[in-house]
Amino acid sequence: MNYITQEHVAQVLETMGHNITTGCEHLKQQKGDVYTTGIPSGFYDLDIITSGFHKSELTILAARPSMGKTSLALNIALNVSIRNNTKVLYVSYEMNYKKIIERIFCMEAEVDAMRLRSSYMRPNEWKRLSECLENIHNVFEDNLNIISSCDLTFDYLSDEIKAFVSNNPDSLVIIDYFQLIPLRDKQDRFVELSHIASAFKRLAIETDAPIILVSQISRKCDERPDKKPTVADLSECDALAQHCDNIIFLYREEYYDKGNSEIRNKAKLFIDKHKNGSVGYVDLLFQGSTFRFKNPIKINYE
Repeated sequence: MNYITQEHVAQVLETMGHNITTGCEHLKQQKGDVYTTGIPSGFYDLDIITSGFHKSELTILAARPSMGKTSLALNIALNVSIRNNTKVLYVSYEMNYKKIIERIFCMEAEVDAMRLRSSYMRPNEWKRLSECLENIHNVFEDNLNIISSCDLTFDYLSDEIKAFVSNNPDSLVIIDYFQLIPLRDKQDRFVELSHIASAFKRLAIETDAPIILVSQISRKCDERPDKKPTVADLSECDALAQHCDNIIFLYREEYYDKGNSEIRNKAKLFIDKHKNGSVGYVDLLFQGSTFRFKNPIKINYE
């Protein structure tokens, strides 16, 4: 059993003091920017609420199928690895390397996925693609580490994460997605998923790393007039909500009302659980053809 000692308290106070000093210096130099104490997502309004992804915290990123949760997870991975120059471990149970790399090129070069797949692209798209080739190559070489496998057990995944974080202490881990992790006991899926959910939180604490766990949500929300997901909709596993620190739901009303031009390309992130802060929602823009999520343009009338 580990007891909290005066030494532990002193360490926390020292860290808090360092964060306050660093934050004040940062604010003096970066007026108007979003200051985060964790790893920034690259989405400004989300970072204002969460102050980034923090060490030892487990964040659930959940949505119904076709909402774009894998695209959002990859967008975060790219924002962190490219624009924040931070190492990321991205584990995919859903897509192979080729599909992941195609999506990354579409996002960064902002080229249409269908045209990229068919090689029937416009001249300006070929130009953008060629311009980002070196940048993407450098990211894979330096910061973005991808594991693509559909048969990684939790134990093996846990070992991979521990090894990665041990070599890269200030890194981010993203797993896509929870319900695809192979189970040992197929007879009692609910119980084993509950054990894995609690194990992910213990893993975040043990490695002292921020972990983002992508999750499906139940189809129950599709049956309601108000289809915005809630914590009760987390698919197959109540323990996810119990053990995680943060829950972020991705919701695109356009999915249910495709003819409404007022909501076209609009998405919302609902922060429905935030153990160390406030809850709320933020607006994003989504380009489905390029798998790209963007910050909305804000007009300053001052």
